[in-house]
Amino acid sequence: MKTPRFELIAPGLEVLHNKAAFAERQKFTTIPRDENWGKNIPPVLLFAAPELFQHGIFHPFGDEPGEQGLETLFDRWTEFLESGVWTVGINGVEGEIDQIRDADTVVWINYWIAPDW
Repeated sequence: MKTPRFELIAPGLEVLHNKAAFAERQKFTTIPRDENWGKNIPPVLLFAAPELFQHGIFHPFGDEPGEQGLETLFDRWTEFLESGVWTVGINGVEGEIDQIRDADTVVWINYWIAPDW
């Protein structure tokens, strides 16, 4: 697998290129799982940041109705880039995490992803 050429996937969200640093940030892989729950994907912390979008409890990649899949999240971020809400610089998406925290203000609607159910 190739290492991405960018360092920031969204304002203030670093994509780690170092495997050891990525593994060290995994805080949720020790959560107990029950085989009776069916097929479950262990949670993976992709970005070290506050909860920004909810992807469901046990199906983080959106394989349950009404959950926001990772693809939907990336589609929304693409809209931010294409519309100029976010800009791209030499290291990836420019800005700080505070820009994403705007979701807690009156502009929350810009960060809301409508359910698809």
